[in-house]
Amino acid sequence: MVETVDAAQALQRVDLRRRDQVKATLGSTLVKRADHRPIFEAHFDLYFSSLRDPDQPQDRLTAQGPRSSIGPIVMRSEYGGRSDQEDFDFIQVLLDALLRADDAALRALAETAVTEFGHIDSERSASMKYYLHRIMRELDLGWLMQQARARIRSDSADDFEAELDIRALEQRIAKFKERIQNEINRKLAKDRDFDIDIALAAQLDPVEEIDFLAASPEQLKRMRQAVRPLARRLAAKLAQRRRRRHKGRIDVRRTVRRSLSAGGVPFDPAYRARRESRPDLYLVADVSGSVAKFAEFTMSFLNAMSNEFPKLRCFIFVDGAEEVTREIGEGIGLRNVKHLIARSRDISNDGHSDHAKAFDMFWAKYGKSITGTSTVIFTGDARNNHRVDDAGLTVLRRIHDRSKQVYWLNPEPRGDWGDEDSLMLEFKRFCTGVYEVRNLNQLQEFVLEIA
Repeated sequence: MVETVDAAQALQRVDLRRRDQVKATLGSTLVKRADHRPIFEAHFDLYFSSLRDPDQPQDRLTAQGPRSSIGPIVMRSEYGGRSDQEDFDFIQVLLDALLRADDAALRALAETAVTEFGHIDSERSASMKYYLHRIMRELDLGWLMQQARARIRSDSADDFEAELDIRALEQRIAKFKERIQNEINRKLAKDRDFDIDIALAAQLDPVEEIDFLAASPEQLKRMRQAVRPLARRLAAKLAQRRRRRHKGRIDVRRTVRRSLSAGGVPFDPAYRARRESRPDLYLVADVSGSVAKFAEFTMSFLNAMSNEFPKLRCFIFVDGAEEVTREIGEGIGLRNVKHLIARSRDISNDGHSDHAKAFDMFWAKYGKSITGTSTVIFTGDARNNHRVDDAGLTVLRRIHDRSKQVYWLNPEPRGDWGDEDSLMLEFKRFCTGVYEVRNLNQLQEFVLEIA
């Protein structure tokens, strides 16, 4: 509500006919996190696809002097005028407008470029990136930038002023490209008659709040791109927290010595250094078909934080168990866990978990390496496919007794635990903690708690 009120009050101070002013105002009052900016951009372009800046005088777009042959010749259909009485060299006019910093002409040229070179067809299902690539290929902004730089340097007597002009030119070109993107989105929304709710559904949730098990292929792609940056930011946060944390008990002798400079007042207490013990992590991930994607993201996230968990060892299981620490370090399986299963000699590819068999094999092969300093993290939905065995409870009890801590991360909603073939409530008895981890946000919260 506070942001909504701020936005409403701020909009009273700007010209509501100016798209750029409305967009900047809403962005500055509603967007609170930098990684939410792309979501705001997408929402704005779809909701306000018909909002355009007031038309500027059209006679400013005509080419100056005789025509050249450096670019494609197009008809004068800018500003929606649809006049075919005059044609002009588009690249030459664009170059002149960039050098003159003619904002009105650049706005019109962006619309003309989309109309003339985009060829947006309402029957096609191409994306904005497809049309943008097609238009950029025609415009060749790299060559255009070279020509503009040469002209600026030849017309300027001062090298410093020339560099300033070139920097300003680069900003105008970047803004011109952004205008083309906005115009493409506007045309797509208009020509395809989008259902606004459907168009926004795929982008509504921030990437860190997308459900692992319900994510679409496009959302999975966005999540893969976000995993490593999120992990690096979290690692930096943990390192900063450790630096600021007071370590150990107060050192009376050093505190008294420091207080002598302040007349005996202990303004600056000294603390005894305390040895930091970073977790010795064992990640044991269920990679059966139902939770394979969740395992990929968990392994990717913790591997990206290797500096915070230097003793991280990774294991996978379905109906057998295998260590994949070396493969994960080399990046194998982080995008498709099937590559890890294919390399294993002890795991079949039937896709159905057998906890009893897998846990027995894990204990026999790796149980002796677990010590009182080890933290074991199991991931999976804890569904045993209606098998009649003990589902590995005996082994889980041994791991609990031998290790420092045992955690279980489940990507299913907490309300589904214990339903049908879910053994989560039985596993919970031998875990230090069980966590619902359905998205990247909850995964970050868990890592913060154990680090």
